[in-house]
This record gives sequence, structure tokens and C-alpha cells, in this order.
Amino acid sequence: GPALIDDGATPPGVHSGRFVCSVHVGLANYTHAGAAAAVVEGPTTVGVIAAAGRVSFEAGVTDTVYICTELVVDGTHLYLDGANGSFDTNPTVSCYWDVQVCDDCGVGWELDGVVCPPFALALPPEGDVVLPDPVGKVWDCPPYDG
Repeated sequence: GPALIDDGATPPGVHSGRFVCSVHVGLANYTHAGAAAAVVEGPTTVGVIAAAGRVSFEAGVTDTVYICTELVVDGTHLYLDGANGSFDTNPTVSCYWDVQVCDDCGVGWELDGVVCPPFALALPPEGDVVLPDPVGKVWDCPPYDG
């Protein structure tokens, strides 16, 4: 947040809403419909809504963490789609993959937040891209194994 609730009408209608932010741990929970490790909801306000607040959660060093953002406007749930950045009414849209800070992850780790989630769906469990010898590993997704 913050977000302006604007229906595009002139004069604008009066709408209320709130943010719901959640943290999901593990590839199986990468959508808004997945199990949340932590959830925080902001207050319902009119016109402009602010961020929900802080959450605490536990995850292992090799766990994949997803950040989900939801708006509830006049009772309608809108889920931020991590794949394209737009809101959708379908709770099965993906959340954003949280890129972990890494001091010694090798070349390209900054792109892992974009590359590894779809790779992991196609190449479970983590999305490593490995070609036959002599090429070998082309892309190493977390957990990094060198």
C-alpha cells in the first residue's frame, strides 16, 4: 500500500477496503489459495487504504517463500498476480517469490526470483536446469549446491 480505491466514475463512488498480506512457505503454497505461514490484515478504511503491517514467520534456509497481497474492496477479494502484476478475483493466481539475500550464490542469483518459480514447476523440486554431459548444470536454483 497505500492504494486509492477509485471506480473511475465522475463523481467517484464511496468505497471501502483493506489490505491482507500473507507469507506462504514452500512451492506447494505459491498461490493465494495455498496455506499461509503468517497473515496480517490492515484496517478497513474509505477511499485510501494503507499497508497492513508486519508479520513474523519461520522458514528453513532452503524453503521457498512467497509474498501474497490481497485487496478486499466492498467485500470483493482481489489477489495480486505475481506473474503479471495485476489484480484478479481468482485466488489461485501466483504470489511473488521472495528473493533471498545471498552473499555467495554465484552468477545470476538476482534473477532467481523470476526464473526459478516457473522452472520449479516444470523441473521439480527446485528448478535446476541440467543438460547432458559435457554441459551439465546450466541454472542453479535455491538451495544452491555449487
